[in-house]
Amino acid sequence: MLQHSNMNMHDLSVGISAVYAGEQTCAPGHSYGPRVRNYHLLHYVLSGKGLFRVGTKEYALSAGDVFFIRPQEVTFYCADSEDPWHYAWLGLSGTDAADIFNCISGKADILHVRNSEALNDAMLSFVNTTDSTEIPFRLNRMGAVYRLLALFAQNVPESTHYKTSGRVYAEQAAMYIHAHLDSRFSMTELAAHVCIDRSYLSTVFRQHMGESPQQYSIRTKMKSAATMLKTSVYTIKQIANAVGYEDPLLFSRMFRARYGMSPKAYRAENEAKKKDSVWTDPCNPCMHE
Repeated sequence: MLQHSNMNMHDLSVGISAVYAGEQTCAPGHSYGPRVRNYHLLHYVLSGKGLFRVGTKEYALSAGDVFFIRPQEVTFYCADSEDPWHYAWLGLSGTDAADIFNCISGKADILHVRNSEALNDAMLSFVNTTDSTEIPFRLNRMGAVYRLLALFAQNVPESTHYKTSGRVYAEQAAMYIHAHLDSRFSMTELAAHVCIDRSYLSTVFRQHMGESPQQYSIRTKMKSAATMLKTSVYTIKQIANAVGYEDPLLFSRMFRARYGMSPKAYRAENEAKKKDSVWTDPCNPCMHE
Protein backbone atom coordinates (compact mmCIF):
# COMPACT_ATOMS: atom_id res chain seq x y z
CA MET A 1 0.00 0.00 0.00
CA LEU A 2 1.42 3.35 -1.06
CA GLN A 3 0.10 6.56 0.45
CA HIS A 4 1.04 10.21 0.35
CA SER A 5 -0.65 12.88 2.43
CA ASN A 6 -0.01 16.60 2.33
CA MET A 7 -1.40 18.51 5.30
CA ASN A 8 -1.40 22.31 5.26
CA MET A 9 -3.73 23.75 7.87
CA HIS A 10 -2.05 27.16 7.44
CA ASP A 11 -4.03 27.59 4.22
CA LEU A 12 -7.41 27.48 5.97
CA SER A 13 -9.31 30.69 5.26
CA VAL A 14 -12.49 32.01 3.75
CA GLY A 15 -13.22 31.21 0.12
CA ILE A 16 -11.77 27.78 -0.52
CA SER A 17 -8.73 26.15 1.04
CA ALA A 18 -6.80 22.93 0.59
CA VAL A 19 -7.18 20.93 3.78
CA TYR A 20 -5.11 18.05 2.49
CA ALA A 21 -4.39 16.06 -0.64
CA GLY A 22 -2.91 12.67 -1.31
CA GLU A 23 -2.96 9.43 -3.25
CA GLN A 24 -3.16 5.74 -2.40
CA THR A 25 -2.61 2.49 -4.22
CA CYS A 26 -4.93 0.19 -2.30
CA ALA A 27 -4.50 -3.46 -1.43
CA PRO A 28 -7.21 -5.84 -2.72
CA GLY A 29 -10.37 -5.38 -0.66
CA HIS A 30 -8.99 -2.42 1.29
CA SER A 31 -11.94 -0.42 2.71
CA TYR A 32 -12.56 2.87 4.50
CA GLY A 33 -15.59 3.72 6.59
CA PRO A 34 -18.39 4.03 7.38
CA ARG A 35 -17.33 7.55 8.27
CA VAL A 36 -18.68 11.10 8.45
CA ARG A 37 -16.53 14.14 7.62
CA ASN A 38 -16.96 17.84 8.30
CA TYR A 39 -15.39 19.09 5.05
CA HIS A 40 -15.74 18.51 1.29
CA LEU A 41 -13.70 15.71 -0.23
CA LEU A 42 -13.37 14.36 -3.76
CA HIS A 43 -11.61 11.19 -4.86
CA TYR A 44 -10.44 10.71 -8.43
CA VAL A 45 -9.85 7.13 -9.59
CA LEU A 46 -6.54 6.97 -11.48
CA SER A 47 -6.70 3.23 -12.24
CA GLY A 48 -8.36 0.03 -11.05
CA LYS A 49 -11.84 -0.49 -9.65
CA GLY A 50 -13.75 -0.09 -6.41
CA LEU A 51 -17.09 0.46 -4.73
CA PHE A 52 -18.44 3.69 -3.25
CA ARG A 53 -21.42 3.81 -0.93
CA VAL A 54 -23.13 6.99 0.31
CA GLY A 55 -26.21 6.55 2.46
CA THR A 56 -28.24 3.78 0.81
CA LYS A 57 -26.77 4.32 -2.69
CA GLU A 58 -23.94 2.21 -4.06
CA TYR A 59 -21.72 2.76 -7.12
CA ALA A 60 -19.17 0.55 -8.93
CA LEU A 61 -16.36 2.84 -10.10
CA SER A 62 -13.29 2.61 -12.31
CA ALA A 63 -10.56 4.79 -13.87
CA GLY A 64 -11.73 8.29 -14.75
CA ASP A 65 -14.54 8.34 -12.19
CA VAL A 66 -14.84 10.92 -9.42
CA PHE A 67 -16.77 10.41 -6.18
CA PHE A 68 -17.77 13.28 -3.94
CA ILE A 69 -18.06 13.24 -0.15
CA ARG A 70 -19.87 16.14 1.50
CA PRO A 71 -19.99 17.20 5.16
CA GLN A 72 -22.09 14.99 7.42
CA GLU A 73 -22.67 12.29 4.77
CA VAL A 74 -22.09 8.69 5.87
CA THR A 75 -19.79 7.09 3.29
CA PHE A 76 -17.95 3.82 2.74
CA TYR A 77 -15.61 2.79 -0.06
CA CYS A 78 -13.74 -0.38 -0.85
CA ALA A 79 -11.12 -1.48 -3.41
CA ASP A 80 -11.93 -4.29 -5.84
CA SER A 81 -10.55 -7.67 -4.76
CA GLU A 82 -9.03 -8.42 -8.18
CA ASP A 83 -8.25 -4.99 -9.66
CA PRO A 84 -7.86 -2.64 -6.65
CA TRP A 85 -8.01 1.04 -7.38
CA HIS A 86 -5.36 3.72 -7.18
CA TYR A 87 -6.94 7.08 -6.39
CA ALA A 88 -5.98 10.62 -5.47
CA TRP A 89 -8.02 12.88 -3.24
CA LEU A 90 -8.49 16.55 -2.47
CA GLY A 91 -10.13 17.80 0.72
CA LEU A 92 -11.50 21.33 0.77
CA SER A 93 -12.85 23.75 3.33
CA GLY A 94 -14.03 27.36 3.22
CA THR A 95 -17.15 29.40 2.52
CA ASP A 96 -17.15 28.66 -1.22
CA ALA A 97 -16.35 24.93 -1.02
CA ALA A 98 -19.97 23.78 -1.27
CA ASP A 99 -20.79 25.99 -4.26
CA ILE A 100 -17.65 24.96 -6.14
CA PHE A 101 -18.34 21.28 -5.47
CA ASN A 102 -21.89 21.74 -6.74
CA CYS A 103 -20.66 23.58 -9.84
CA ILE A 104 -18.40 20.64 -10.68
CA SER A 105 -20.69 17.79 -9.68
CA GLY A 106 -24.16 19.20 -10.31
CA LYS A 107 -24.92 17.85 -6.82
CA ALA A 108 -24.27 14.29 -8.07
CA ASP A 109 -22.44 11.69 -5.98
CA ILE A 110 -20.20 10.54 -8.85
CA LEU A 111 -19.03 11.71 -12.28
CA HIS A 112 -16.91 10.41 -15.13
CA VAL A 113 -14.39 12.85 -16.64
CA ARG A 114 -13.67 13.19 -20.36
CA ASN A 115 -9.93 13.91 -20.43
CA SER A 116 -8.61 11.51 -17.81
CA GLU A 117 -5.00 11.75 -18.98
CA ALA A 118 -4.80 15.50 -18.25
CA LEU A 119 -6.46 15.06 -14.87
CA ASN A 120 -4.20 12.15 -13.94
CA ASP A 121 -1.13 14.32 -14.47
CA ALA A 122 -2.66 17.35 -12.72
CA MET A 123 -3.81 15.42 -9.66
CA LEU A 124 -0.52 13.59 -9.19
CA SER A 125 1.44 16.81 -9.67
CA PHE A 126 -0.65 18.58 -7.05
CA VAL A 127 -0.66 15.91 -4.36
CA ASN A 128 3.09 15.36 -4.64
CA THR A 129 4.12 18.98 -4.13
CA THR A 130 6.38 19.62 -1.17
CA ASP A 131 4.65 21.04 1.89
CA SER A 132 5.77 24.44 3.17
CA THR A 133 4.41 27.26 5.32
CA GLU A 134 6.27 29.94 3.34
CA ILE A 135 3.97 32.66 1.97
CA PRO A 136 5.01 32.31 -1.73
CA PHE A 137 4.42 28.55 -1.58
CA ARG A 138 1.03 28.90 0.12
CA LEU A 139 -0.18 31.47 -2.44
CA ASN A 140 1.05 29.33 -5.33
CA ARG A 141 -0.62 26.28 -3.81
CA MET A 142 -3.97 28.05 -3.51
CA GLY A 143 -3.68 29.07 -7.16
CA ALA A 144 -2.99 25.43 -8.02
CA VAL A 145 -6.17 24.38 -6.17
CA TYR A 146 -8.29 26.64 -8.38
CA ARG A 147 -6.48 25.52 -11.55
CA LEU A 148 -7.09 21.89 -10.65
CA LEU A 149 -10.78 22.51 -9.92
CA ALA A 150 -11.10 24.42 -13.20
CA LEU A 151 -9.67 21.38 -14.99
CA PHE A 152 -12.29 19.17 -13.36
CA ALA A 153 -15.04 21.62 -14.40
CA GLN A 154 -13.79 21.61 -17.99
CA ASN A 155 -13.80 17.82 -18.21
CA VAL A 156 -17.15 16.84 -16.72
CA PRO A 157 -20.34 16.76 -18.84
CA GLU A 158 -21.84 20.25 -19.20
CA SER A 159 -25.25 18.85 -18.31
CA THR A 160 -24.04 18.27 -14.76
CA HIS A 161 -22.98 21.88 -14.15
CA TYR A 162 -24.83 23.40 -11.25
CA LYS A 163 -26.42 26.82 -11.47
CA THR A 164 -24.64 29.42 -9.34
CA SER A 165 -26.59 30.14 -6.16
CA GLY A 166 -28.21 33.47 -5.37
CA ARG A 167 -25.88 33.88 -2.40
CA VAL A 168 -22.85 33.76 -4.69
CA TYR A 169 -24.33 36.43 -6.97
CA ALA A 170 -25.08 38.64 -3.97
CA GLU A 171 -21.56 38.21 -2.57
CA GLN A 172 -20.00 38.95 -5.97
CA ALA A 173 -22.05 42.15 -6.21
CA ALA A 174 -21.06 43.16 -2.67
CA MET A 175 -17.38 42.57 -3.51
CA TYR A 176 -17.76 44.77 -6.59
CA ILE A 177 -19.31 47.53 -4.47
CA HIS A 178 -16.43 47.41 -1.98
CA ALA A 179 -13.88 47.44 -4.80
CA HIS A 180 -15.46 50.52 -6.41
CA LEU A 181 -16.14 52.77 -3.42
CA ASP A 182 -14.48 55.65 -5.27
CA SER A 183 -16.86 55.53 -8.24
CA ARG A 184 -20.55 55.71 -9.10
CA PHE A 185 -22.21 52.93 -11.08
CA SER A 186 -25.73 51.96 -12.05
CA MET A 187 -27.66 48.83 -11.14
CA THR A 188 -27.42 47.84 -14.80
CA GLU A 189 -23.62 48.00 -14.64
CA LEU A 190 -23.56 46.05 -11.38
CA ALA A 191 -25.86 43.34 -12.76
CA ALA A 192 -23.75 43.10 -15.92
CA HIS A 193 -20.65 42.52 -13.79
CA VAL A 194 -22.19 39.43 -12.14
CA CYS A 195 -23.86 38.39 -15.43
CA ILE A 196 -27.49 38.33 -14.29
CA ASP A 197 -30.62 40.41 -14.79
CA ARG A 198 -30.85 43.53 -12.62
CA SER A 199 -34.26 42.58 -11.20
CA TYR A 200 -32.96 39.13 -10.19
CA LEU A 201 -29.87 40.72 -8.66
CA SER A 202 -32.05 43.06 -6.63
CA THR A 203 -34.10 40.10 -5.38
CA VAL A 204 -31.19 37.86 -4.35
CA PHE A 205 -29.25 40.78 -2.89
CA ARG A 206 -32.15 41.73 -0.60
CA GLN A 207 -32.60 38.10 0.32
CA HIS A 208 -28.99 37.53 1.36
CA MET A 209 -27.80 41.00 2.40
CA GLY A 210 -30.99 42.35 3.95
CA GLU A 211 -31.12 45.52 1.84
CA SER A 212 -31.02 46.65 -1.78
CA PRO A 213 -27.71 47.02 -3.63
CA GLN A 214 -28.22 50.82 -3.66
CA GLN A 215 -28.75 50.92 0.11
CA TYR A 216 -25.76 48.64 0.66
CA SER A 217 -23.58 50.83 -1.56
CA ILE A 218 -24.57 54.07 0.18
CA ARG A 219 -24.16 52.57 3.65
CA THR A 220 -20.72 51.19 2.74
CA LYS A 221 -19.60 54.49 1.24
CA MET A 222 -20.81 56.52 4.23
CA LYS A 223 -19.20 54.10 6.70
CA SER A 224 -15.89 54.46 4.85
CA ALA A 225 -16.28 58.24 4.83
CA ALA A 226 -17.02 58.28 8.57
CA THR A 227 -13.83 56.30 9.23
CA MET A 228 -11.79 58.76 7.17
CA LEU A 229 -13.36 61.72 8.97
CA LYS A 230 -12.31 60.22 12.30
CA THR A 231 -8.84 59.01 11.37
CA SER A 232 -7.47 61.24 8.60
CA VAL A 233 -6.73 64.89 7.88
CA TYR A 234 -8.19 64.79 4.36
CA THR A 235 -10.59 67.57 3.49
CA ILE A 236 -14.29 66.85 3.21
CA LYS A 237 -14.05 67.33 -0.55
CA GLN A 238 -11.21 64.80 -0.76
CA ILE A 239 -13.19 62.32 1.32
CA ALA A 240 -16.25 62.89 -0.86
CA ASN A 241 -14.18 62.08 -3.96
CA ALA A 242 -12.73 59.00 -2.26
CA VAL A 243 -16.22 57.50 -1.90
CA GLY A 244 -17.40 58.42 -5.38
CA TYR A 245 -19.04 61.85 -4.90
CA GLU A 246 -17.77 64.67 -7.08
CA ASP A 247 -20.24 67.10 -5.51
CA PRO A 248 -19.36 67.76 -1.83
CA LEU A 249 -22.87 69.15 -1.21
CA LEU A 250 -24.51 65.93 -2.41
CA PHE A 251 -22.06 63.95 -0.29
CA SER A 252 -22.93 66.09 2.75
CA ARG A 253 -26.66 65.47 2.23
CA MET A 254 -26.12 61.72 1.98
CA PHE A 255 -23.88 61.72 5.05
CA ARG A 256 -26.39 63.75 7.08
CA ALA A 257 -29.16 61.34 6.12
CA ARG A 258 -27.07 58.48 7.45
CA TYR A 259 -25.50 59.98 10.58
CA GLY A 260 -27.85 62.83 11.46
CA MET A 261 -25.20 65.54 11.12
CA SER A 262 -22.92 67.08 8.51
CA PRO A 263 -19.45 65.63 7.83
CA LYS A 264 -17.93 68.76 9.41
CA ALA A 265 -19.98 68.36 12.59
CA TYR A 266 -19.20 64.63 12.71
CA ARG A 267 -15.47 65.31 12.53
CA ALA A 268 -15.71 68.04 15.19
CA GLU A 269 -17.67 65.80 17.51
CA ASN A 270 -15.10 63.01 17.22
CA GLU A 271 -12.22 65.43 17.75
CA ALA A 272 -13.91 66.58 20.97
CA LYS A 273 -14.31 62.99 22.12
CA LYS A 274 -10.61 62.40 21.55
CA LYS A 275 -9.70 65.39 23.70
CA ASP A 276 -12.10 64.34 26.45
CA SER A 277 -10.57 60.86 26.50
CA VAL A 278 -7.07 62.22 27.27
CA TRP A 279 -6.82 62.05 31.07
CA THR A 280 -4.03 63.68 33.01
CA ASP A 281 -3.12 63.24 36.66
CA PRO A 282 -2.47 66.66 38.23
CA CYS A 283 -0.39 64.96 40.89
CA ASN A 284 1.90 63.38 38.31
CA PRO A 285 2.67 65.95 35.58
CA CYS A 286 5.43 63.76 34.14
CA MET A 287 3.23 60.78 33.28
CA HIS A 288 2.55 62.05 29.76
CA GLU A 289 6.03 63.36 28.97
